Amino acid sequence: MVLPSLCVNQEPAVDLGVESVNHSIQVKPGEDRWTLFLFGPSMGPAVLFWSMMVIVVLLAFILARIGTTPLKWYHWLLLGIGLTQASLFGAVIIVAWLLVVGQRDQIATSLENDNIYNLTQVAIVILTVMALQSLFDAIRFGLLGLPEMQIEGNHSSSQVLKWYLDRAGMVPDSSTLISVPLLYYRLAMLAWALWLAFALLGWLKWSWRVFERHGFWKRSGPVLKIRLRRKNAPTDDKDKDPQ
Repeated sequence: MVLPSLCVNQEPAVDLGVESVNHSIQVKPGEDRWTLFLFGPSMGPAVLFWSMMVIVVLLAFILARIGTTPLKWYHWLLLGIGLTQASLFGAVIIVAWLLVVGQRDQIATSLENDNIYNLTQVAIVILTVMALQSLFDAIRFGLLGLPEMQIEGNHSSSQVLKWYLDRAGMVPDSSTLISVPLLYYRLAMLAWALWLAFALLGWLKWSWRVFERHGFWKRSGPVLKIRLRRKNAPTDDKDKDPQ
Protein backbone atom coordinates (compact mmCIF):
# COMPACT_ATOMS: atom_id res chain seq x y z
CA MET A 1 0.00 0.00 0.00
CA VAL A 2 1.55 3.34 -1.06
CA LEU A 3 0.32 6.39 0.81
CA PRO A 4 -1.33 9.19 -1.12
CA SER A 5 -0.30 12.82 -0.65
CA LEU A 6 -1.89 13.06 2.79
CA CYS A 7 -0.33 13.93 6.12
CA VAL A 8 -2.42 11.43 8.08
CA ASN A 9 -3.21 7.91 6.91
CA GLN A 10 -5.51 5.67 8.95
CA GLU A 11 -6.57 2.18 8.05
CA PRO A 12 -10.35 2.03 7.65
CA ALA A 13 -12.21 0.04 10.30
CA VAL A 14 -13.57 -3.16 8.78
CA ASP A 15 -16.31 -5.14 10.47
CA LEU A 16 -15.48 -8.79 9.78
CA GLY A 17 -18.59 -10.03 11.56
CA VAL A 18 -16.57 -12.63 13.47
CA GLU A 19 -13.49 -12.67 15.63
CA SER A 20 -10.24 -13.36 13.81
CA VAL A 21 -6.71 -14.54 14.58
CA ASN A 22 -3.31 -13.77 13.09
CA HIS A 23 -4.43 -10.37 11.91
CA SER A 24 -1.62 -8.37 10.25
CA ILE A 25 -1.32 -4.88 8.79
CA GLN A 26 1.42 -3.83 6.40
CA VAL A 27 1.96 -0.27 5.20
CA LYS A 28 4.56 1.05 2.76
CA PRO A 29 4.95 4.79 3.33
CA GLY A 30 6.94 5.43 0.17
CA GLU A 31 10.33 7.04 -0.24
CA ASP A 32 8.83 10.51 -0.77
CA ARG A 33 7.31 10.62 2.73
CA TRP A 34 8.77 11.65 6.07
CA THR A 35 7.23 9.49 8.78
CA LEU A 36 6.73 11.38 12.06
CA PHE A 37 4.37 9.36 14.26
CA LEU A 38 2.92 5.84 14.28
CA PHE A 39 -0.08 4.46 16.17
CA GLY A 40 -1.63 1.03 16.13
CA PRO A 41 -1.64 -2.37 17.86
CA SER A 42 0.96 -2.91 20.55
CA MET A 43 2.94 -5.41 18.46
CA GLY A 44 4.14 -3.04 15.79
CA PRO A 45 6.68 -0.35 14.91
CA ALA A 46 7.52 2.73 16.93
CA VAL A 47 9.36 5.96 16.08
CA LEU A 48 12.30 5.98 18.49
CA PHE A 49 13.54 9.33 17.22
CA TRP A 50 11.43 11.22 19.75
CA SER A 51 12.89 9.25 22.65
CA MET A 52 16.33 10.15 21.32
CA MET A 53 15.29 13.79 21.21
CA VAL A 54 14.57 13.73 24.95
CA ILE A 55 18.16 12.55 25.52
CA VAL A 56 19.46 15.27 23.18
CA VAL A 57 17.61 17.96 25.13
CA LEU A 58 19.01 16.71 28.44
CA LEU A 59 22.54 16.54 27.04
CA ALA A 60 22.20 20.06 25.63
CA PHE A 61 21.48 21.48 29.09
CA ILE A 62 24.24 19.41 30.72
CA LEU A 63 26.88 20.44 28.16
CA ALA A 64 25.86 24.08 28.42
CA ARG A 65 26.33 23.94 32.20
CA ILE A 66 29.98 22.91 31.77
CA GLY A 67 30.68 26.44 30.58
CA THR A 68 34.05 25.87 28.90
CA THR A 69 32.72 26.53 25.39
CA PRO A 70 30.89 29.55 23.92
CA LEU A 71 27.93 27.33 23.02
CA LYS A 72 24.65 27.98 24.78
CA TRP A 73 22.06 25.30 25.45
CA TYR A 74 20.19 26.11 22.23
CA HIS A 75 23.43 25.79 20.24
CA TRP A 76 23.99 22.32 21.67
CA LEU A 77 20.33 21.48 21.01
CA LEU A 78 20.43 22.55 17.34
CA LEU A 79 23.73 20.76 16.87
CA GLY A 80 22.33 17.60 18.45
CA ILE A 81 19.18 17.64 16.32
CA GLY A 82 21.22 17.62 13.13
CA LEU A 83 23.67 15.03 14.43
CA THR A 84 20.84 12.56 15.05
CA GLN A 85 20.93 11.97 11.30
CA ALA A 86 24.68 11.19 11.36
CA SER A 87 26.69 8.36 12.83
CA LEU A 88 27.09 8.07 16.59
CA PHE A 89 30.88 7.96 16.28
CA GLY A 90 30.93 11.23 14.32
CA ALA A 91 28.67 12.92 16.88
CA VAL A 92 30.97 11.85 19.72
CA ILE A 93 34.02 13.18 17.85
CA ILE A 94 32.39 16.59 17.33
CA VAL A 95 31.31 16.94 20.96
CA ALA A 96 34.73 15.74 22.16
CA TRP A 97 36.47 18.32 19.96
CA LEU A 98 34.46 21.20 21.41
CA LEU A 99 35.00 20.02 24.99
CA VAL A 100 38.74 19.39 24.54
CA VAL A 101 39.27 22.83 22.99
CA GLY A 102 37.28 24.34 25.84
CA GLN A 103 39.53 22.61 28.38
CA ARG A 104 42.72 23.40 26.46
CA ASP A 105 43.74 26.37 28.68
CA GLN A 106 43.47 24.28 31.82
CA ILE A 107 45.36 21.42 30.17
CA ALA A 108 48.14 23.71 28.89
CA THR A 109 48.78 25.37 32.25
CA SER A 110 48.89 22.04 34.07
CA LEU A 111 51.54 20.54 31.73
CA GLU A 112 55.12 21.15 32.84
CA ASN A 113 56.79 18.94 30.25
CA ASP A 114 57.24 20.67 26.90
CA ASN A 115 57.16 17.41 24.94
CA ILE A 116 53.77 16.46 26.39
CA TYR A 117 52.53 19.98 25.62
CA ASN A 118 53.57 19.56 21.98
CA LEU A 119 51.90 16.16 21.77
CA THR A 120 48.72 17.72 23.15
CA GLN A 121 48.83 20.35 20.42
CA VAL A 122 49.20 17.65 17.76
CA ALA A 123 46.29 15.69 19.26
CA ILE A 124 44.06 18.79 19.14
CA VAL A 125 44.92 19.32 15.46
CA ILE A 126 44.08 15.69 14.63
CA LEU A 127 40.82 15.89 16.61
CA THR A 128 39.89 19.12 14.80
CA VAL A 129 40.38 17.51 11.38
CA MET A 130 38.27 14.51 12.42
CA ALA A 131 35.52 16.79 13.77
CA LEU A 132 35.39 18.85 10.58
CA GLN A 133 35.18 15.67 8.51
CA SER A 134 32.33 14.42 10.74
CA LEU A 135 30.47 17.72 10.34
CA PHE A 136 30.87 17.53 6.57
CA ASP A 137 29.51 13.97 6.58
CA ALA A 138 26.56 15.02 8.76
CA ILE A 139 25.63 17.79 6.32
CA ARG A 140 26.05 15.47 3.32
CA PHE A 141 23.93 12.70 4.82
CA GLY A 142 21.29 15.18 5.94
CA LEU A 143 20.92 16.86 2.57
CA LEU A 144 21.26 13.81 0.33
CA GLY A 145 20.10 10.90 2.49
CA LEU A 146 16.74 9.81 3.80
CA PRO A 147 15.49 10.77 7.27
CA GLU A 148 16.60 8.37 10.00
CA MET A 149 13.66 8.23 12.43
CA GLN A 150 14.85 5.04 14.19
CA ILE A 151 11.72 3.05 13.31
CA GLU A 152 11.90 -0.32 15.06
CA GLY A 153 9.53 -3.09 16.09
CA ASN A 154 8.02 -6.27 14.62
CA HIS A 155 10.64 -6.45 11.84
CA SER A 156 9.60 -3.04 10.54
CA SER A 157 11.70 -0.38 8.87
CA SER A 158 11.21 3.07 7.42
CA GLN A 159 10.14 1.46 4.12
CA VAL A 160 7.78 -1.22 5.47
CA LEU A 161 5.62 -0.93 8.61
CA LYS A 162 4.15 -4.11 10.07
CA TRP A 163 1.58 -4.57 12.83
CA TYR A 164 0.35 -7.92 14.15
CA LEU A 165 -2.58 -9.07 16.28
CA ASP A 166 -2.75 -12.67 17.44
CA ARG A 167 -6.43 -12.25 18.28
CA ALA A 168 -8.77 -9.54 17.02
CA GLY A 169 -12.41 -8.74 17.55
CA MET A 170 -15.02 -8.32 14.89
CA VAL A 171 -13.56 -4.85 14.19
CA PRO A 172 -9.75 -5.22 14.35
CA ASP A 173 -7.65 -2.35 15.61
CA SER A 174 -6.42 -0.10 12.83
CA SER A 175 -3.10 1.67 12.38
CA THR A 176 -2.44 5.38 11.96
CA LEU A 177 0.56 6.97 10.28
CA ILE A 178 1.33 10.68 10.37
CA SER A 179 3.75 11.81 7.70
CA VAL A 180 4.66 14.80 5.60
CA PRO A 181 6.29 15.08 2.17
CA LEU A 182 10.04 14.50 2.13
CA LEU A 183 10.49 18.08 0.93
CA TYR A 184 9.91 19.27 4.52
CA TYR A 185 12.86 17.20 5.68
CA ARG A 186 15.07 18.58 2.90
CA LEU A 187 14.17 22.15 3.82
CA ALA A 188 14.76 21.50 7.54
CA MET A 189 18.20 19.99 6.88
CA LEU A 190 19.08 22.84 4.52
CA ALA A 191 18.22 25.37 7.23
CA TRP A 192 20.31 23.37 9.73
CA ALA A 193 23.27 23.23 7.32
CA LEU A 194 23.16 27.01 6.78
CA TRP A 195 22.99 27.63 10.52
CA LEU A 196 25.88 25.25 11.11
CA ALA A 197 28.02 26.95 8.45
CA PHE A 198 27.66 30.35 10.14
CA ALA A 199 28.04 28.92 13.64
CA LEU A 200 31.13 26.93 12.63
CA LEU A 201 32.92 30.10 11.55
CA GLY A 202 32.57 31.47 15.07
CA TRP A 203 33.61 28.16 16.66
CA LEU A 204 36.73 27.97 14.49
CA LYS A 205 37.75 31.53 15.40
CA TRP A 206 37.28 30.70 19.08
CA SER A 207 39.21 27.45 18.80
CA TRP A 208 42.09 29.23 16.99
CA ARG A 209 42.36 31.85 19.75
CA VAL A 210 42.43 29.11 22.35
CA PHE A 211 44.91 27.02 20.38
CA GLU A 212 47.49 29.80 19.95
CA ARG A 213 47.33 30.86 23.58
CA HIS A 214 50.45 29.82 25.55
CA GLY A 215 52.26 29.28 22.23
CA PHE A 216 51.86 26.91 19.30
CA TRP A 217 54.96 24.89 20.07
CA LYS A 218 57.50 24.72 22.87
CA ARG A 219 61.16 23.87 22.41
CA SER A 220 62.29 21.28 24.85
CA GLY A 221 64.98 22.74 27.14
CA PRO A 222 66.55 19.52 28.49
CA VAL A 223 67.05 18.05 25.00
CA LEU A 224 68.85 21.18 23.80
CA LYS A 225 71.17 21.13 26.80
CA ILE A 226 72.19 17.55 26.13
CA ARG A 227 72.88 18.29 22.47
CA LEU A 228 74.99 21.34 23.33
CA ARG A 229 77.04 19.40 25.83
CA ARG A 230 77.74 16.64 23.31
CA LYS A 231 78.71 19.16 20.68
CA ASN A 232 81.07 21.07 22.97
CA ALA A 233 82.63 17.99 24.57
CA PRO A 234 85.31 17.33 21.89
CA THR A 235 86.31 21.01 21.81
CA ASP A 236 86.83 21.05 25.57
CA ASP A 237 89.20 18.06 25.31
CA LYS A 238 91.34 19.79 22.67
CA ASP A 239 91.66 22.94 24.75
CA LYS A 240 93.06 21.02 27.69
CA ASP A 241 96.79 21.38 28.44
CA PRO A 242 98.61 18.07 27.60
CA GLN A 243 100.86 18.58 30.61
